[in-house]
Order: sequence, then C-alpha cells, then structure tokens
Amino acid sequence: MSILGSTVFAYRLGNAVLSIISLICMYFMLNKMFKTKYALIGMFILAISPWNILLSRWALDANPLPSLIIIATTILIYAIDKKSTGLYVLAASIYSLALYAYASAYIIVPLFLLFSISYLLVKKKITVKQVVISGIVFVLIAIPLGTFWIINFFDLEEIKKIIATAMCLITLCTFTTSVLANGTSDYPF
Repeated sequence: MSILGSTVFAYRLGNAVLSIISLICMYFMLNKMFKTKYALIGMFILAISPWNILLSRWALDANPLPSLIIIATTILIYAIDKKSTGLYVLAASIYSLALYAYASAYIIVPLFLLFSISYLLVKKKITVKQVVISGIVFVLIAIPLGTFWIINFFDLEEIKKIIATAMCLITLCTFTTSVLANGTSDYPF
C-alpha cells in the first residue's frame, strides 16, 4: 500500500487484477477442455456475471478465493496435459495461497486436491514424485497459516522470531481472557 497509498483504488486494485487474470484463465481452461467457441462463451458469462463484477470491485479479504481457484485449476489442467512438475508446483502454490483468502478454503481446497490427486494417480497422469514435491511446496506455504491457527486454538504464546512472527488473534485472545478466564465479560453485549 505504500506505493499507491491508502486509497480506494489501491484496495480494489488487487481484486480487479485477479478477476481479469481469472477471466483469461477461464478462457484457457475451457479452451483446453472444450472448443474455442465454448471458451469464449464461458469467459463472457463470467465477465458479465454480477457475482464476478462484485468480486472485482469490492475490497473484501474473501474475494480473491474464486479467482485463485480458477487460476490454480487452469494451471493444474495444463500441468496434467504437459506432465510438468513445475506447473504442478505452481498450481499447488496457488491452491495453498487460496487458503489465506477465506476459511471455507480450509475444507474445499484439501478435499478437491485429495480427490483430484487420487484420480490422477489412478489414471497415471501424475507421478508420486510430482505429488510429493507439490505437496511439500503446498505445506511450506501453508505453514504460517497452520501455525497461526494452532496458536489461537490452543491459546499458546505468540512466536516472535527475527524472520517470522506467529501472532495470537487479538479478538480471540481478548474473548478467551475476558470471558472464559474470570467468567465475566468486559463487553456491554
């Protein structure tokens, strides 16, 4: 934000760029699976969809999730076609970043990947080595998020190191110390 300042434009820019990239990825994904005519129709429907327009204009932290899923799935489809470990790793990286967008991704992304990887292994479209390498990258990117939730769920102390900090969620810490610790709430509601 320091480059663009704390403006409405700066806050909305990320979602707008992701939405444009997801439109392009939608075209390439559908073009790979069907014909060009259907890819253009699918991209057009996504472009005029009120849902997608709202996601691209509204600066909400959950809005990148659909775009990230579309982008990662497109890369996964190309990875399957080219049998490219690099593309599998890139797809795993973006799926892992999607976990940071919205809590429903904690369930949706791992289940989707579990079923997809199982299918791809049975059909011999991916090797065990590619799964392991992609899985390691996925986990490495997700470690800070997992650490954050473990610290908050078990009410552990914050981890403060030179290269990384895992913090306690302020509202959760306040709630647990003010309501659960002494049985009374400091809040009027």
